[in-house]
Amino acid sequence: MNMDNGLLIVEDEGVVALDLQTSLESLGYRVLGVCANADDAVRRAGADRPDLVLMDIHLDGEVPGTEAARVIRERFQIPSIFLTAYAEDDMLRNAEGSAPYGYLLKPYQLRELNASVRMGLARRRAEVEEQRQRRRLRMAVEAARLGVWEWGGRRGEMAWEQEFLDAFPFAVAEDGLPGLLGMAEADAAELTRILESERVLQKTVKLDAEGAERWLELCGRNFAAQGEPARWVGVARDVTDAHLSEASLRQASVVFQASAEGILVLDHRRCIVSANESFYRLTGLSAEESLGSDPDDCLHVEPHGESFYRRLEGERHFWQGEVVCRRRGETFPCWQHASVVRDGEGAVSHYVLAISDISAIRAAEAHIHFLAYHDQLTGLGNRHFLQVELDKEIARAKRRNERIALLFIDLDGFKAVNDGWGHEAGDALLVAMAERLRQHVRGEDLVVRLGGDEFLVVAPGLDRGESCSVMVGRLLTVLAQPVALGGDECAVSASIGVAFFPENGGDLGGLLHAADRAMYQAKRAGKNEFRMAAE
Repeated sequence: MNMDNGLLIVEDEGVVALDLQTSLESLGYRVLGVCANADDAVRRAGADRPDLVLMDIHLDGEVPGTEAARVIRERFQIPSIFLTAYAEDDMLRNAEGSAPYGYLLKPYQLRELNASVRMGLARRRAEVEEQRQRRRLRMAVEAARLGVWEWGGRRGEMAWEQEFLDAFPFAVAEDGLPGLLGMAEADAAELTRILESERVLQKTVKLDAEGAERWLELCGRNFAAQGEPARWVGVARDVTDAHLSEASLRQASVVFQASAEGILVLDHRRCIVSANESFYRLTGLSAEESLGSDPDDCLHVEPHGESFYRRLEGERHFWQGEVVCRRRGETFPCWQHASVVRDGEGAVSHYVLAISDISAIRAAEAHIHFLAYHDQLTGLGNRHFLQVELDKEIARAKRRNERIALLFIDLDGFKAVNDGWGHEAGDALLVAMAERLRQHVRGEDLVVRLGGDEFLVVAPGLDRGESCSVMVGRLLTVLAQPVALGGDECAVSASIGVAFFPENGGDLGGLLHAADRAMYQAKRAGKNEFRMAAE
């Protein structure tokens, strides 16, 4: 159960070492090796890096186990558990110098050995994790260019990390934290009260850096217990650039917030650092969801990617065009302006994106397009739609060497319904017929209303033969079914003429003429019939 943990045994008595190894392995531990003297123990620890060393204090040679454990601890940060038959005070004092994890007196029970090793490994894991966290914290502090400081209260000096002082020597104040905060003497009592009683400090101070003004942001916490002198620990960072830019940002703030466009300011890494209220209103995002994020992650459906920004930087520093954005699980079209902001040295410092919701414009365009290509009553395609789509189908049929069937459908008896039942009833009948056609053609077929009671079906790949007869017969049957109109039923039939590409025509005009003639042949045959144009 503990085979992932490696142990090193240091014992000069071979029988004892073998017994210890057998005991540990029976408990599920992995023994990396056995050493009999201090030199071998140090060498083996450096090579194998065990998690824990079980060290006999009395070893052959001049170097005792306590010294070997100390060297291993200092050199490799590997702890030890001492195994010995002695517990004199002098020996214990020597053992303390290596900071052992335990001290197990021989003879010991197997459960005592297991408990000591388990606790030692648990402590080892905790120490390794603590060291890892400390390294991460150090890297984070360095990455953020933070200076760590400590102030012991009263008139004590302020302790800084040397790296920060080397970069910001002007942060040194004679009076420690009170001097750095720079409160006037008249405010000394108030300052004392704050520093002695408050728990959290966050303040930006202005300092004189050899004639130039610099701003330092201090963040700290008072870790002193109740009744004890203040003990403040915190971090500091140079915020001069941010402070200087704040004034110019305030000047632009009114325009920024008042704009109807959603405006984003990105830093040079393309992370959002600022957005106006219009942006939050347009996108439904909150500041918490957007600030610090890449717009490609939280806004754009199609990411701009590296190439977009490289072109933006290298061309005219400006781009505008349509993009698709996200809004609470939905998408909407936007018109976006993008521009580049450079610093005094010509390096990119920011990007500015401005978006406008053009959903209403696109919806109006789509509606206009629909009206241009569709019948308003039935929603079917109209003659313009037929011309465009039939041209596509003819081009496709030529490539595939296929036929196209064009079905010309004229309702029988529609005029009587329109005259006797009224125009509203006639319109309802046309809508019902259109829906039946939609539902009973194939998925690849196109249904069009030419006008009045005339409809067309474009059937790609349908040639003369049984399949065409079956399809046309099915349409005649469903169109002849009664339709409920105002509580009554009305029944009409249809006459259908069928023409085929390419033998009856190579374009809409030729096919329509042939299908129309075939349809009239069906009407003369008694209606509710179909005829195919002659080959």
